[in-house]
Amino acid sequence: YQRRVHGETRLKEVEAKRAGIAFEHEKEKSKWNLERDFLVSSRDDLQDKLERLETRKELLLRENEKMRQELKGFKRTSGLGGTTALLSSPGNALNPRMYLEQSTNCLLYTSPSPRDS
Repeated sequence: YQRRVHGETRLKEVEAKRAGIAFEHEKEKSKWNLERDFLVSSRDDLQDKLERLETRKELLLRENEKMRQELKGFKRTSGLGGTTALLSSPGNALNPRMYLEQSTNCLLYTSPSPRDS
């Protein structure tokens, strides 16, 4: 009889230990699943951001090419030959569109000098 009681006690201990291990395993599994979901979500967000940046890059490249074409047309009609080097030199912060507007909308005004009277 004592052997049977000892066997049942031992069985209950083993089952309790197994249940504890299974619970800890499920808890760890849940934590890893949360971490995986967070990383997948972060990856997806970064991929979306990258796609938006690529789209923006393409738009800016098209706008840049359009402005170069406008500048070429302006140079042909105005006879300006050296502006390409000025506008396309690295580190030059001139905006070609602003340069074109300023160069075409420039009005020189001179007031009469007292010597002209």
